[in-house]
Amino acid sequence: MKRFILPLVLVVLSLLMMLGSEASRISRASWLGRTVLFPFSNSLLLIKANSSLKSEVASLRVQLADNTLRNLELANKLKDCPLYTSPSPRDRTRSRMPSSA
Repeated sequence: MKRFILPLVLVVLSLLMMLGSEASRISRASWLGRTVLFPFSNSLLLIKANSSLKSEVASLRVQLADNTLRNLELANKLKDCPLYTSPSPRDRTRSRMPSSA
């Protein structure tokens, strides 16, 4: 029964749109556009935008996961890399050259 409601409503609306003078049909059409069709079409646009945003979020999550893995790999490489450290101020007190005295 529920599946017949929407087609029945559409048939009744289309019959109403064919009745009356041109001016009354135009006023009914504009009323339907403002009250029924605009919110419906606006909802469809919002659903489309929402699905587009969901796919963009999924893509960004994949990129974030890839970047996180890359950063972890680089951090592990830095841990294994021997870094050059400059001599400390205490090392300056010891001369590396033989003393001339």
